[in-house]
Amino acid sequence: MSDSVHTDLALEAREALLHASPGEPDGIVFEEERIGSFQTLVSTVRVLTAAGEQSVGKPIGTYITLENPLLRQNVLEAHEEITDLLCQTLHRLFPLKKKDRVLIVGLGNADVTADALGPLCVSGLLVTRHLSGILPHELEGRLRSVCALAPGVMGQTGIETLEIIQGIQQKVGADAILLIDALAAGNTQRINATIQLTDTGVCPGSGIGNRRQALSPETLGVPVAAIGIPTVVDARTIIREAVPEAPTERLSSIDSLYVTPKDMDAVAKRLARILSDGLNRYLHALSPDEFRTYLY
Repeated sequence: MSDSVHTDLALEAREALLHASPGEPDGIVFEEERIGSFQTLVSTVRVLTAAGEQSVGKPIGTYITLENPLLRQNVLEAHEEITDLLCQTLHRLFPLKKKDRVLIVGLGNADVTADALGPLCVSGLLVTRHLSGILPHELEGRLRSVCALAPGVMGQTGIETLEIIQGIQQKVGADAILLIDALAAGNTQRINATIQLTDTGVCPGSGIGNRRQALSPETLGVPVAAIGIPTVVDARTIIREAVPEAPTERLSSIDSLYVTPKDMDAVAKRLARILSDGLNRYLHALSPDEFRTYLY
């Protein structure tokens, strides 16, 4: 059994390397700062070289993490501030041209609470591709062409997610693709309290050892960004945090066991709303009140 950290977070992959060998790995640049009244910790990991890519196991690119324990609580003022920060971070990480057409894909299984973040987020998006030519004059030039789908997982469809997105992309001709996914963390404190954004795409299921075909700029032919929140942690991590001296061989029977909080159903809806609100503000030039008018 491998004793490596099961995680989708580049931040944690870097931390694991530092724990094993102090000193910043070659080809990696790291910076962090606290932002806003609620002191959200913003960490940036830049993988610059092939050596850095190999050491952290993440493709060359930028990984930005927003951490705040208030994400998992029902604190509306904090959520509003984090939503704005998410929007600003997206503009910085993944700038779009004014007329870029965007496809948003909510990855995951809507029937599994801990994996439903993507589909839940898609349901809160303001999609506009079908409105071309019929918008009221007051919205002209303020709405971007956006379409979205939640393709399910291969166990439901028998089709690789990459194949579905490639087929849709051939028809809609999006200029950029945004992926939303539930992730795995290697630290219980980051469950439902962390948002990772990257301009490299995603490899679905990699954090829990169920790697599917990569969804990336190389495989999809256009710029691809991914946004995710860790909703599960492997049981070994929980035991390691509680009993650091626990022998590795005694943990082999739970190597494939993953755990999610008991209130995940309610928290998932709240987190999905934060993501969809942040994406809507990033994509369209409307005020929060206008979004409420047209969405709810």
